[in-house]
Amino acid sequence: MKKASLLLLVLMLLVTGASALTVDLPQDFPLFGADGPLEIKVVEDSFLNYESAIWGRDALYTAVFENASGADALVFKADLEGLDKEGQVVFTKPLYNVYPFYLESGKTAVAIGNNLGITPEEFEKMASWRLSVVGQPASEEGHGTISLPVTAEFESHAQDDGLGGTAYNATITANVNNNTENPVFDAVTVVLLRDAEGKLISGVNMSAFDVGILPGSGVLLRTVIFDDLIKYLAGEARVITSAEAYTYVNIEPAL
Repeated sequence: MKKASLLLLVLMLLVTGASALTVDLPQDFPLFGADGPLEIKVVEDSFLNYESAIWGRDALYTAVFENASGADALVFKADLEGLDKEGQVVFTKPLYNVYPFYLESGKTAVAIGNNLGITPEEFEKMASWRLSVVGQPASEEGHGTISLPVTAEFESHAQDDGLGGTAYNATITANVNNNTENPVFDAVTVVLLRDAEGKLISGVNMSAFDVGILPGSGVLLRTVIFDDLIKYLAGEARVITSAEAYTYVNIEPAL
């Protein structure tokens, strides 16, 4: 299928929590065909609103959503829309981290937004939210995503910060291995942080951009979780107990 013939697909996920939106497609839509509606659903999501010493009042949003359309798609963009009590849009904030780019039918992707920059006025008006995802039908030539084996670990070691408070020293470490027969580049790792009940708390992405991983070798990634978030979670009686990781490598069409 020629790229020029592909129509832009807008996958709108109107959700609060785990819900779904059904969109009727034109009869002549080039990939999904005449039958049926396109269905995308959010499997789980998390919205955190807390005070940050660096950014002021801050917000983190993470969503796991499924491509239930029956056809593969290329996912380009995601936005978080805040809604007032009447369901009107109060704000739209881009979620810059959406993985994987190539999303097979029936598979899930993760959208993560950090430091969303929601103003106090917007927070005051916000009553709920919805997720909007923009993509395009995947051509049959060249695109794809492979997954690499990865393990992740969350650690936090509380100690006196010397100022009468507590430093939590929270970190996430991910160990990515290349089990393919070729070098891979620009691997992206998504880590979902969960509590003792398995509920999603937040998501973190780590990347090895401009780094190649040779066959049979690996790379160790590490990032820091700011104390403000850990303190907020403690105040909500929520504790991160596990880290669930996925690593993706995009396969692009040959030039």
